[in-house]
Amino acid sequence: MNQPENKFQAFILMGRSASGKGTQAVLLRDFLKQRETSTPDPVLYIETGANFREYIKADNYSSGISRQIMTDSGLQPAFLANWLWADLLIKNYRGEQHWVVDGTPRTLAEALTFDSALKFYGFKRPTVVLLDIPNDIAHDRLLKRGRFDDLQHEGNEKRLAWFETEVMLAVDLFRQHQEYYRFVTLDGTAGIEVIHKQILALV
Repeated sequence: MNQPENKFQAFILMGRSASGKGTQAVLLRDFLKQRETSTPDPVLYIETGANFREYIKADNYSSGISRQIMTDSGLQPAFLANWLWADLLIKNYRGEQHWVVDGTPRTLAEALTFDSALKFYGFKRPTVVLLDIPNDIAHDRLLKRGRFDDLQHEGNEKRLAWFETEVMLAVDLFRQHQEYYRFVTLDGTAGIEVIHKQILALV
């Protein structure tokens, strides 16, 4: 494959639910937007969780199944997650943007597909940041966050459980291929500004 030479960076933020990856992704996106003045829209922000919450509002059979999965705090299928972010890339990526990725990938199958997208677009040394927090802190944060899909104890336990059984397989794919990926683990219990500065050091 003859990939284009890509001078921009890709950042993938991973972690348990309520690890702070969404907050850090927005801070990083805003920093990159302020720093890059050569292009009017220098960051493509890929937020799969928000995309799913929007998708389930649609009135069709597939979105109805996806809505029930979210209600049950289940893991969305890889094919649907892949379609959501791939559609976003194909329609919006111009080749002169950093990627800031929050909430993708969540399974090994999705990670393999995302890996192929990064290589297709010619990214060199994508940065994967794992925000590591214990289960009990993640659970407490979910309850305090109070989003509609965070309010049930049983649902939170399911989501934290499939992080261990599914998402960690995606994490390990990136961790085991550091000839291509730059993989960094940060303490997700540190303060927001502390973590933000640590991430900026990777830019």
